[in-house]
Amino acid sequence: MNASFLAIDDDLIRETTLDMENQRVIRADCERTRLPGGSDHKLILEQMLTYYCKEMDMKYKQGMNEVFSPFLILHIESSNLVSIADTY
Repeated sequence: MNASFLAIDDDLIRETTLDMENQRVIRADCERTRLPGGSDHKLILEQMLTYYCKEMDMKYKQGMNEVFSPFLILHIESSNLVSIADTY
């Protein structure tokens, strides 16, 4: 794993260009993901997944959204554990 991914700035993720070959699949998976906060958080998930795939020089595989979404939820809702539990 690329060590730089472990200490990234949120701005790097938010500035990621959503232009991968299979961006349509990433976007569709993110739209189907249950997240608190609706479309704003789904966009952040899409940016996270795109950034990760680009940094790791790998192609997105369907279902990676389910692996990433709990970490995004914990990051966004770290102070509100009830909201995390209600999501699932």
